[in-house]
Amino acid sequence: MNFLFDHNLPPSWARALDALSTKKFEPGAVGYVVALKDKFSPDTTDTVWLTTLKAEGNWTVISGDAFRKNNAEKELVRSRGLNIFVLPKVWQSQQHWERTARLIEWWPKIVIQANSVDKAYLEIPWRLSGKFMQVR
Repeated sequence: MNFLFDHNLPPSWARALDALSTKKFEPGAVGYVVALKDKFSPDTTDTVWLTTLKAEGNWTVISGDAFRKNNAEKELVRSRGLNIFVLPKVWQSQQHWERTARLIEWWPKIVIQANSVDKAYLEIPWRLSGKFMQVR
């Protein structure tokens, strides 16, 4: 499974998790972890990059905005048939290093979930004792 971090999250998170998720430690679990800006040009529309990821297959998107600007945006994401994990607003209220540490703590669970579901649209809770929640 490959993972793409959208523009609402620090590109350094994707780069760090890519370095930490080497194939020799997690065979078959993680392919590439990239930031959106490292895979597509900055002016690429959501429609284009979502469609491209769908065509390539085996991609999961990690987002900081939940694609909730309007119903059309939500439908665009759902229609692409990708796994989408979003960080709810509580994540934004935390300090950078706390958010970074928490994402690293969640990472193994995200990878397992992404490799075991298809076309999921889930929130990553702040609390480690929480469970992924389906986004409506």
